[in-house]
Amino acid sequence: MTPDARLLKAKRISPLLERALPLAPNGTGLAVVSGDDVLAKAPSGNGFDPLCGDFDGLSRPILAEGREVGSLLVRCPDSDRGEALAELLEHALSATTQLEGGLRSVATETLERYRELETLHRAVYNLGDSLRLGDVTRSLTEECGGSDVPAEMGLVIFRESEQGRRQVLDAFGEAMAVGLDRILRGRLFREAVAKPSGEIINQLESDPRWNNEVEGIRSLLILPLISPNLSGGALVLASRSPNAFTAAHRKRMGTIASVAATAMGNAYYFEETRVLMDALLRALAAAIDARDAMTSGHSQRVATLSVSLAKLVNGDRDRFPGVRFGEANLQEIYYAGLLHDVGKIGVREEVLNKATRIPPALLDVIFLRLDMRERESGEPAAPAKERLSAINVKPFLEREDVVLLHSLRESRFGPAASPLLTGEEAAAMLVPSGNLSRDERKEIERHPGESFRILRHIPFTREFSNLLEIIHQHHERLDGSGYPRGLSGEEILLQARLLAVVDTFDAVTQKRHYKPALPRAKALDVLREEAEDGRMDAGLVDLFVERVDEIMENVERLEQANGREPISQPAYRA
Repeated sequence: MTPDARLLKAKRISPLLERALPLAPNGTGLAVVSGDDVLAKAPSGNGFDPLCGDFDGLSRPILAEGREVGSLLVRCPDSDRGEALAELLEHALSATTQLEGGLRSVATETLERYRELETLHRAVYNLGDSLRLGDVTRSLTEECGGSDVPAEMGLVIFRESEQGRRQVLDAFGEAMAVGLDRILRGRLFREAVAKPSGEIINQLESDPRWNNEVEGIRSLLILPLISPNLSGGALVLASRSPNAFTAAHRKRMGTIASVAATAMGNAYYFEETRVLMDALLRALAAAIDARDAMTSGHSQRVATLSVSLAKLVNGDRDRFPGVRFGEANLQEIYYAGLLHDVGKIGVREEVLNKATRIPPALLDVIFLRLDMRERESGEPAAPAKERLSAINVKPFLEREDVVLLHSLRESRFGPAASPLLTGEEAAAMLVPSGNLSRDERKEIERHPGESFRILRHIPFTREFSNLLEIIHQHHERLDGSGYPRGLSGEEILLQARLLAVVDTFDAVTQKRHYKPALPRAKALDVLREEAEDGRMDAGLVDLFVERVDEIMENVERLEQANGREPISQPAYRA
C-alpha cells in the first residue's frame, strides 16, 4: 500500500460498496485495491477475488489531489450497468478521499500548531527564567540548536544602542570556528537585519549582496532582535545546504526571536540597574568603613569572602546535603556582606574610633594628680605614669595591672583626700578586654538593629527577601549569647551564620584600635574555639578552615563577577 492509499479508509469505503452492490445485477463484484492490497470488497465472501490473474472487469483509478491512490475494480455481467456503477462509485470514492484528505490536513495543521505553541511555551519559559543577559542568550542558542529548524550553526548579535558596535554574545555549532561573525561586515547582513521580519537567503551564491564572507554557507535566516531596551540585535541561523529555510521556519523562529529580544532587553536593563545598585551599595559600604581608617575595605572583603564560602557550601554534600545557594542567593549574600555594618552610621565617632581606654587628655589630668602626690608625699610619679600609659592602650589586662588600678583608686592626696583615680576612670581602665565601656559596647551592639532599621526603607526585590534578616542576625550566636536579639540554633539563618564566620575572621586578622592583627593561623584557631564552644556553626567553620587558601584566592575573581566587568561583556567579539 502506498502512503497516499491511507486516504482510502476501509471503514468508509466498505459500507459504500455494500450499499452499491444491490443496485447491480446478480454476480457483480466490487473492490478497491492499492497495489497488492485489497482495501475493501463486496460481496465480502471468498467467492470474489479481485486480484486473481484472470480478472476481466473494469478498472478505474481513484485520485486524490491529482495523484492516484488506488483502483476501483468492477466485475458486472451487464457491461452498460457496470459502466454506470463504476462511474457512480468513482465519484463517491473521490469525494471520500477528498474528505479524508481534508481531515488529515486539518489534523496535521492542528498538530503543527500544537508543536509550534509547545515550542513557543518552552522558549518563553526558558528565555524568561533568568534576568542575566548571558543566561538568556544561552537559552536562545540552545533553543535554536535543539529545534527542528535546519540550522547547523548560529549567532546571537547584541548592540546596546544605535551608535554601539555589534557584538556576538553567544553562538552554537561551528559558528565561531568557521568565522560566521564575518557576515556582520557585509551588505547582506545590514540590509536583512533592517527588515522588520528579517530575511531568508536560500541561494547565497547567487545573491549579489553576498561576497562569500564565509565559505561553505549556502543558506541564511536573519531575524532582528528588537525591544524597547535593545536595538540592532539579530539572530543569525546558517546552513551548509541550499534552500534550507522556509517561511514556516521564519515564522516560528521570528516568534521566538521576538520573545528573546524582550527577555534580552529586560535582562540588559536589569543588569544595568544591578551594576548601578552594586556601585551605590559599595560606595555606601566604603563610606561607612571610611569613618575608621582601620576598617577600610572590611565590608567589601566580607562580601566577597562570604560568596566564596557559600559557593563551597554548594559543593559540600556531606556537611550541607540539602543546601543549594542559587544565583540570587549568592547575590543576596554579597549585598548582606556589603551592608552588614551600615548601622554603624549611628554610632558616635568617639566610640567608633576609640583607641584608648580613657582619652589622652583625661590621662594627663591623672598624671597631674600623681605629680601633686609626689610633691606632697615624695612618692615618685614616673613609675605609675609609665604603667598607666601602657595599660591605657593594652587589649587585655594582666593581674598586676588590675592590682595597680585598684591601688590608685583607693589612694588619696591633698587636703580634701581626693582619689588619684575616680570610680568612673577606674571602671574605664579596668575593662578586661578592648577599650569600650559597658555602655559604649551596648552602643556598638545596636548596629545590626540600626542596619535593619535603615535598610528596610529600601525597596529590595523579592529575590532578596532574606537580606535584612541576614544583616540583622550576623552577630547572633548559636548558643544564644549573641546580639541584638539573643537568637539561638535554627532561629539563625544559615546565611547569617556564614556571614558571622567570615566577619569574625576578617575582623581578627585586621588591626584595630584596641588590638593588633592576628596572623591567619591564630585567626583560624579563634574560629575553631567559637565552634567548639557552640557559638558558631561547626560545619561552616570546618569548611572555612579546610579551604581558606582557596577562599582567599577566589576573592579577586568574585570581585570581577559582581559588577566590575562591563554589563554586556560578550563571550565572543566580532
